[in-house]
Amino acid sequence: MKNWFQLTASRMENVTYQKLSPAERLYLEYIISEYARRGAFYQSDLEIAVTLGMSVDKVRQARRKVGTEPESVRLLTARARGVECPGGYGWIVYEHGWQHGAHGLATQYLDVPIAEHRKGTWYASIPRFTFETLFSYVRAKRLSHADVVVWLVLAYKYWRCRGNVEDHPFFITKKELVLLSGVVSAAASVQHLYGAFTFSEGSHLFEYTDEGQRFTFEKWATCAESAEHQKLWYSQIAAQVSQKKAAAKRKAAAQMKKKRLQHKSATT
Repeated sequence: MKNWFQLTASRMENVTYQKLSPAERLYLEYIISEYARRGAFYQSDLEIAVTLGMSVDKVRQARRKVGTEPESVRLLTARARGVECPGGYGWIVYEHGWQHGAHGLATQYLDVPIAEHRKGTWYASIPRFTFETLFSYVRAKRLSHADVVVWLVLAYKYWRCRGNVEDHPFFITKKELVLLSGVVSAAASVQHLYGAFTFSEGSHLFEYTDEGQRFTFEKWATCAESAEHQKLWYSQIAAQVSQKKAAAKRKAAAQMKKKRLQHKSATT
């Protein structure tokens, strides 16, 4: 199984994509990554929210903005299929989950038209384990969503400038970094990424030089895959999901009790 996903040039350089908020963009890239790994899949909004370090409301807002439900697909078919980045949304096709008492079904992600790569077009290979590692830093509040978006842009530029040499320097102007990321404080995010992430031997995700109007990067690094770390992350995510479910259940029970007492008081 390949443990990377494609970040296409037509997606990265699309104006509508660039205008997404950091949370919306990371939600989209996470779904693209999971679809590339699993195909069609089920996942609850709560689990995605915990994984990405955001609220359930933000997950749902992002899905409504970039996605469409199956009954709307026929209206998008002409441009969504075979066209990597349609002019409007419809980049994810999903079917709403539901909850009724103790029973429920997670949201099903059926298709991701924007993830399609047409032959002859360019893409960057994004290492999934490093991507997921950065989310663990977001959950620990050591990095922000904006920082991870900036890292994605840098990873894209690393591949875009790649030649025959594996460890090659590359540069990006500060103006282009802001444009591609949509993050006004992108320069600060470069500093955050450098300072927050240190490998065991003391190296960083990259080395960089601030040259005024541009950054030059070298010694680009990614995380070695670790089944132990993944197991730890998944157990932590599952524990947080269980805690949030239990808290929601207690809140609902308290609200129900309050309503019963109010009803009883009103009838006596």
